[in-house]
Amino acid sequence: MVSARDDVFWGEDEREDGEHLVAQASILRKQEEFETMGYRDGLDIGKDSTLQHGFDQGFSLGIDLCLRLGEKIGALKAIEDIRTLKGEEANESIVELLKELNNVTSQDAFERENNTIKLSDRVEELIKRADLLTQ
Repeated sequence: MVSARDDVFWGEDEREDGEHLVAQASILRKQEEFETMGYRDGLDIGKDSTLQHGFDQGFSLGIDLCLRLGEKIGALKAIEDIRTLKGEEANESIVELLKELNNVTSQDAFERENNTIKLSDRVEELIKRADLLTQ
């Protein structure tokens, strides 16, 4: 707080310059705070957007893979069940492929290529083998 005695040591202009400097420093500090808040908000929005895109892509691939694998496993099991009902021996190629398909995990089912996720070559090969055996 400024009193009348201050005029003895500082003139009116000097006091106003000091108040101006304090106000200017306060404005700069607030500006930096808002810039920092804006930067943080921008990072949060970017992270949310990236996470959502990754989730959407992974979910779509996961559903597609589950449907395809379920279809192949069902067809192979049906073939084996029919063979069993007919009294025929198990087809070792089908039995082995069923084991491999049932052991597919999310870690070995997908691979990263550039900025996208795709089915691994191993899973694609298993699906092709299943296609050949179920035709």
